[in-house]
Amino acid sequence: MTNGWDQLSSAMAALNRELREKAPDGATADEGEAYVARVLTASLNDGFLSHLLTEDGFSRALPTRGAPNPDYVMQHAMLDSTRGYQLTGCLNDSERIGVGLFSRAEGGSMEIAEYLYIHPSNADGAGNFQVNIAADAQGANALKLRPDACLLLVRTLHRHRNGAPARLRLQGASAPADLALSGSSTAAALARATQITIGSVRQFLSWSEQAAAYPNQFRGQVEGLAQTVQGEPDTEYYLGYFELAGHQVLQVTMPSDLNCYWSIHAYNHWCEYLPGASAHDLNTQADGDGNIVISIGPRLAANTENPIDTRGRHRGVLLCRVTGGTLPDPPTTTVVNLQPQEGPGDGVH
Repeated sequence: MTNGWDQLSSAMAALNRELREKAPDGATADEGEAYVARVLTASLNDGFLSHLLTEDGFSRALPTRGAPNPDYVMQHAMLDSTRGYQLTGCLNDSERIGVGLFSRAEGGSMEIAEYLYIHPSNADGAGNFQVNIAADAQGANALKLRPDACLLLVRTLHRHRNGAPARLRLQGASAPADLALSGSSTAAALARATQITIGSVRQFLSWSEQAAAYPNQFRGQVEGLAQTVQGEPDTEYYLGYFELAGHQVLQVTMPSDLNCYWSIHAYNHWCEYLPGASAHDLNTQADGDGNIVISIGPRLAANTENPIDTRGRHRGVLLCRVTGGTLPDPPTTTVVNLQPQEGPGDGVH
């Protein structure tokens, strides 16, 4: 027991040193320590508290790893391919639900085996729906459970803050039988939490490094991004980075005629989402030329249209998602110099 805690403490200290050495500045390094602590907390929750985070057959995924999409409510369940399951629910005020079965690929990563979407057109008039999940499942709202499938992941697109999110229930799932312990012992659970934390932080550190190499621009087809995310099959990803002086703003232009869900979210350098730092197709306005111009920066004026406030941060990761549509090119960007502010706040931090 003591040895397990000692090993975890030693590994986290080494991981914090690694991030501090790779951080672009001191403030970012300090934020990295809190980031590691949050990822570790989520890993410990998975190992020791999943019985408290499970409801109606699903465990709630905590949005702490790798540029999470704050517009999604994510839930998951481990499956037994020899059994059958039934997913029932109601859309309520959510826009759509993505339901995916995943299998374990070589090397331990997950890959999509089957996927379907629930939206108003394939739910009843009240938003109710049912999905059958089994080896012999048939029909429009059905997922065939292959022998190698082991994970059910559900993404609910919900952006109506005053509305009720979709309600889901997975029948056939095993309820927690005891206090959670991911492994044969406490030491094994601690070791697993340590490994998951290290793997997660290093994976997303590679995203940060790739993004920071191309400041103030977006790129598509980033090597390994879509494969690691394992997002919805109809989603395109564009990775970006902002690096601004205190008197600068990054303007990002999106077309107003996409007619699908798209979003741009700002994260700190470590891919942690900054609360409220979002723009999407529902909360933005087009200009007279039919373009949507989004302003990203640490010090935005109160009357800024389509703002993404980075909460005083001068650098960080950006991620653009386009779901159910296609951008011909990555979003265009322009660095705009505003009236410089006097004092130490003018530099890039």
